[in-house]
Amino acid sequence: MRTPRRSLILVATIVVCGLFIGAAYKRGIERGMATAIEYGPFSFQMPLACAITDTVYKFNLGYACAAPVYRKLVEVQMAGDESENVIPRLSDGAIINESIRAASSLGPLTPGTFDTGELMTPYYNDLGMIDFIKIGFRLYGPRIESLYNLFFTLLAASTIAFILAFPGNLLAALAIVAVAFGFFAELFSNMFTPPMPTVYSMRYPSTLAIIPTLHLTLLTVWRQRLTPTAFLLALLQAALLVFAMRIRFSAIWGVVLIFSAVVIQAAWSLYRDLRTRDIWQVAAVDGVRALFRWPAVIVFILLLSNAIHLRSVIHPVYESDDALPMHLTWHPWFTNYAAFDPDAMALSGLTGAAAYGDDIAWQAARLYAERVHLIKDPATLNLTMTKFGTRIAFHDVLMRRIFLDYIARHPLRALKVYLFVKVPIVVIRYWRDKAAAFQTWLTVSGFALAAIFAACLVLLPWSPSQGASMLAVMAGAVIASGLPHVAGAPNLAYFGDMFIIWPAAFYVGTPLALFLLILRKRPSWLKGRGVVTP
Repeated sequence: MRTPRRSLILVATIVVCGLFIGAAYKRGIERGMATAIEYGPFSFQMPLACAITDTVYKFNLGYACAAPVYRKLVEVQMAGDESENVIPRLSDGAIINESIRAASSLGPLTPGTFDTGELMTPYYNDLGMIDFIKIGFRLYGPRIESLYNLFFTLLAASTIAFILAFPGNLLAALAIVAVAFGFFAELFSNMFTPPMPTVYSMRYPSTLAIIPTLHLTLLTVWRQRLTPTAFLLALLQAALLVFAMRIRFSAIWGVVLIFSAVVIQAAWSLYRDLRTRDIWQVAAVDGVRALFRWPAVIVFILLLSNAIHLRSVIHPVYESDDALPMHLTWHPWFTNYAAFDPDAMALSGLTGAAAYGDDIAWQAARLYAERVHLIKDPATLNLTMTKFGTRIAFHDVLMRRIFLDYIARHPLRALKVYLFVKVPIVVIRYWRDKAAAFQTWLTVSGFALAAIFAACLVLLPWSPSQGASMLAVMAGAVIASGLPHVAGAPNLAYFGDMFIIWPAAFYVGTPLALFLLILRKRPSWLKGRGVVTP
């Protein structure tokens, strides 16, 4: 039931989130982030070329792009310079938009074929970025600023959907305000660098999964009723979550959190029923039914639909050894594991300063291929049908064999490395990079926000039972958002999700945990105040 206090919470949440996101949008424009693309090999020119190929030249060959389009983008943007001296050009909106115009004005183009080099793929980049660019161009026009506008459009839509799904709920309001502040803080921070200069860089859009993940997980743990409005809002968030995964697969941590919440609730329900029911079969049936929470079912159906759709539309070249429809998986996992295990590093044959970066995986794959009598000439691994790069899909298959074989032979050592080496390193590098990238005033503002949240918990109504589950969700989000960095590289350019989730969990979780501890003693000074007991 809507009350004056709940209406106040709803309006205040909309206003505060709007101010934070609006300020972040404005600050990004001031910093030139609306017209920047990243610097690095196989970077933004590739998905951009694929998007132009489909939107302008209408090839529509399942994420294939015309090589002349790619070459024209590189020609105008790079001006023949592949060194770091070109970085200012990649932040010049006039140059980027001129390259888009030039690549869109090549006259009639025919598709050609992959084996002649006339067609290309994004090599090993997630295909969702191509869709993101195409949607941005369709909504806001074929210019680089359109992608910046699209990112904030999706962020605003996700925020509004979250607020409307939990109207007047104080705990949900605190969570979404904390997340909105996280985006605000990141846009004012120094975390954006040439390898990731803006919000639509290929490494950053996974942050679009944060709000949908919290929305769908809270629906699950709070057991919200299925209504038409709740269904539509959840469907929107599930679609955004899946889209974020298509752009950057590391956003899968959101799916892990949602399904983990369902499994934990089902297991608890089964345990409780087995203790209270005489017939264990009835308890088992109830436990299985608990697995089918409607928000999780929506996510599962959309994930399945996305997988089926993607497989039905991508070009057959993605079934070859030469291309991947998503980012490399086993290559970075092995590279970032071997850095902490000398025996795994020995598989690459590299030592000293040479044992660094992608060369670890490239050399490990070459030595493995020779060891299993697959190749005699290392150049064989680079013989591609597409005449571009290496046989990247086959390379990742080799890395999967190398990595899983090593883990199977040394399971305890791997467990030790992950739990006692990589997890602490992720935490240490997180705090180190956060301290370096975020100015003092942002940190102080975060503590002030936590103090305001504490005051809200005293003065406004909320449910302790929901508070306990909110704590569990925030703790789960902290763990889940860190998993991609434990498996991969804990570097500044990849910390976008954690720089929002971890502080938000602190701002909300610290005062909430304190009040839940106080409530256990039921002090007299809380009587008549905001806390509503279940």
